[in-house]
Formats: sequence, structure tokens, C-alpha cells
Amino acid sequence: MLMAEETLFRDDSVFNPDHMPDQFSFREAQLKELTYALRPALRGGRPSNAFLIGPPATGKTTALHVVFGELAKETNRVMTVHVNCHMHPSPYKIFSEIYKKAYGISPPDTGIPLAKVQDDVFMRLSKEKKALVVALDDVSYMFDSGIANDVLYMILRAHESFPGVVTAVFAVATEDIVHKLDDRVRSIFSPVRIPFPGYSGNEILQILRRRCDAGLYPDVMPGDLLERIASSSSDLRFGIELVKQAAMAAEADAERRIGERHLEKALASMTFSGSEGDSRSKILSIIRSKGQVESGELYKAYNEGAGGRADEKQMSYTTFYRLLQRLKAEGAVSIDPVNKARGKTSVIRAK
Repeated sequence: MLMAEETLFRDDSVFNPDHMPDQFSFREAQLKELTYALRPALRGGRPSNAFLIGPPATGKTTALHVVFGELAKETNRVMTVHVNCHMHPSPYKIFSEIYKKAYGISPPDTGIPLAKVQDDVFMRLSKEKKALVVALDDVSYMFDSGIANDVLYMILRAHESFPGVVTAVFAVATEDIVHKLDDRVRSIFSPVRIPFPGYSGNEILQILRRRCDAGLYPDVMPGDLLERIASSSSDLRFGIELVKQAAMAAEADAERRIGERHLEKALASMTFSGSEGDSRSKILSIIRSKGQVESGELYKAYNEGAGGRADEKQMSYTTFYRLLQRLKAEGAVSIDPVNKARGKTSVIRAK
């Protein structure tokens, strides 16, 4: 039995969503593409714009942190800024994040026009002869709020008002939405598209095993339970959280090893409640009414139903994707990838 002051966790921060692993595996090709896009900046040239596309929890944000970190070791001639568009959903808030990186402090929340913040940013870049690379994470929120065209235009056309200023944008989303931009913006953006496919079951297993080795003490997680978690979690983030919750359940029982009941308890703690429960029911209802449905069609059908009522908000694709993964983990649906002429999709069936 575990003593009161003992723990199963060697380092519980390993299971945090923002944890940067020592070994970032299975994304060598994507890192190489991002490196190629940034390489011109090392010679004083203009980096290529890039669009990182893939389902949630496929390493897009981590890849940005890795290449930006490596770039900072090589040169001080490039200022990189990572902006979460969900957390910073307006042009002013986005440019405030860039301003903060340039000056080390945030501009006032009110009283200063956006144009003044922009001018200060680009004047600093011009004075220091630095290129600017802005990573716009969860960029779909910019499209939803109608600010994508303006923000991209402001960044990518900065050289017209500030000669010599070099800028680039790395956008991150779950799907390719470049076609939604105005023609004038799409022509100056023209990004290199870098796909981040979902991890395979074996890849998830290897990543989870490394997390357990780093975050848990030896023999805490049985191999067969970890394999079960990996096989039911095509969303890596869900798998990592499931490992953490199972370890916490075992620790609460003063056990030194995670057992079947702890995994079941973890799964139960991560089931749907409240508004998520309503979404679960509606998604399952659509699937059952159609027999089987492609993921994109299911997403569209759900949001068309939600959009018809004033008391319901449309669901982001990231939230939709995670709900599907949880339905799969609890055995309510099957998700089978298929290839189509225009790319890959998934067919969803109720069990």
C-alpha cells in the first residue's frame, strides 16, 4: 500500500498539455518542411508562409515551439511570435502579443489605436533589422470572427509602409481553409502546406510509453493497460490525460500499480456531462439516422442543427473531433479512415 506521503508520479508535469517532450517523435518530415520555410531568414531573406494542417493533438503547436527554439539558437535576426487566436480573438489582441514580444511589455488594453500598436511594432523591426514570423494557432477562430483577411493583410503588407521589413505567417488549423480568404490576401499568403496526419496506434503507444517512463515510477503502468489506452485513443491528448487520471485513481486507492478498475474509473471521470452530454446525444442521433456518415458531413449536419436555434452555438471542429474520440473510447462509435480523391476522411458508425 502507498504511504500517505508517497506518490506514483515521478514528474506529473509530463502529463500537462503544454509539456515539451525531450524527444519529439514521428514528425521529422514536418520539422524539415518548417525549417526549409524559415531558412531564408537566416540569410536576411523573407521566410516562406506556411499552413500547418491536421487534426487536434497531432503535434502542430509542439513543432512550432521546436523550430522557433532552434531558430533562436542560430540567429537573433528573426523575431518569432506564437499567438493562440482562440485566446486572442481580435486584431488588437493579436498585435498586442507581437508588441509584447518586441518590447517586453504589453500595450494598454484601451486608449491606444490599433494603428499605433502596429506602427510601433514595425518601426522596432525596421530599426533592429529583424524579420517577423507570426504563428497564428487555431486560425479558424479568425475566419469565424471575420478578421482573417485584415490581420493577414496587415502583417504581410507591412513592407509597403515600412520598407525593408520582412514578415511571414505560419497558420495552424484542423483543415485547409485558405480558399476562404479574399483573392487579394490569398495571393500574398500562398503558403507551403504542411500536413500533420493523426498518429497511428503504434505511434501513440510509443509516445505514451515515453511519457510513462518520464512521468511515473517503474512498474506503475502495466503494459497491457497502456496498450488498451493507446488502441482506444487516436487522439494523443486524450490518451495522455487517460494515463494521468488512471494513475491518480490508483494513487487515491493507495495502490502502487494501476489496475483495471482504475482505468475504468478514469474513463468514467472523462465521460460527458452537461452541454457535452447534449452534444453527445445529438451526434449519436445523426449517426444512427444515417447508418454511417463521413466526419465532414457529420460535422456539417450537427452545426446546421445547432445554428437553427438561438440558444445553441455552433461547435468548433476541434471540440467536435475530441467528442468523437471520446465516443470511440467509450465504445459508442467506430471511426474508420478512408482515402478519397481529394484527400482523407473518416467514416463514423454507431455500435
